[in-house]
Amino acid sequence: MQGRDPAIVKFILLNVIRIAGLLSVLAGIAGLGDRLPMPDWLAAAAVVLGVGLFFIVPMFVARRWKGRT
Repeated sequence: MQGRDPAIVKFILLNVIRIAGLLSVLAGIAGLGDRLPMPDWLAAAAVVLGVGLFFIVPMFVARRWKGRT
């Protein structure tokens, strides 16, 4: 068996980043709704960082990979 296709590894990594962002947003929403015991500022920060992790970070990672082969 030969090495893995780099495109598959990149695809999986981008999706793991998005899933982490989604989980962060869900935890923040649960914290804001008093379902998880956390301060409101921490819950709001989790939502903001999760949105950034879901939408912004994959674009930068993909852009960095685009120049490499």
